[in-house]
Amino acid sequence: MAKHHLNLEREVQLRDYDGLVAHTSLVFTRYMFLALQQRFHAVINAMLDAIMGAAVDIIKSAQKSFAEFSLTPIPASGNNEQ
Repeated sequence: MAKHHLNLEREVQLRDYDGLVAHTSLVFTRYMFLALQQRFHAVINAMLDAIMGAAVDIIKSAQKSFAEFSLTPIPASGNNEQ
């Protein structure tokens, strides 16, 4: 994680211990939220990839079934004998 994502460059200039501890706690909390957001995006992208892969497989099998169905000859109906 880069320093600019956590606003560490010029965010605060504290000299007392309590302020430094509070600032460090806020930075850690901010980091946890950014890491959680990154993890959610990774999971969502993986789920979308899986869904799209399944949809493509279904479409391919449907196209194959349709192609097989359309290639079978249609039996003649009725009596055409004279």
